Amino acid sequence: SKTGGFTHSGHVDNSDERGYATSCNLGSFNIHRMLCLLESGNEKDFTRHAQTAVKFLTHVSEFADLQCSELVQSGNYVKAAIGVGHMNLHGALLHRGLSYDSEEARELFRRYLANITLWMVSESVTLAAKPGGRKRGDQRMGDIGLWSDIIQDQTNWFKTLRPHLEPYVDNIVLNKVESRLREKGMWNLSLIHI
Repeated sequence: SKTGGFTHSGHVDNSDERGYATSCNLGSFNIHRMLCLLESGNEKDFTRHAQTAVKFLTHVSEFADLQCSELVQSGNYVKAAIGVGHMNLHGALLHRGLSYDSEEARELFRRYLANITLWMVSESVTLAAKPGGRKRGDQRMGDIGLWSDIIQDQTNWFKTLRPHLEPYVDNIVLNKVESRLREKGMWNLSLIHI
């Protein structure tokens, strides 16, 4: 894919073989504004925006009152599905004088997605690492498996993603996130880029 292969950390569809359905809570980033932060060296604000998005969307996922559908309510509880959209690519490219089909535009978008992905995964791991996280994780999983099995699946997923991130992010940070993920897992079982 032109986006460097970043799509999701779990199921794309909104239901699975166990009968869970989810309401994926979505938010959007303004690519131009986020790239301005990244390019100006303001990684602190870039990171803060990505982390805040994960916290906010996860909160909505966990506390939305969806009594109209018990299936979706339970699916949200188990999966904490969140998704982020990316808007204003045209503005980002116009501002930089790049055409959509240029290799420079593809490379810019890969760098952007790598950084957004890294910090969103990092925040999801932070949520899983909160006190009682593993116990809460096992309670969430119920009949679909142990949290340790989910962590192993997430670790394997991250290993396939890592080569797409390495050229664009600080490898020391990448190693720390991967180490924390192996230990704590990610809270969001579906983390989707749209």
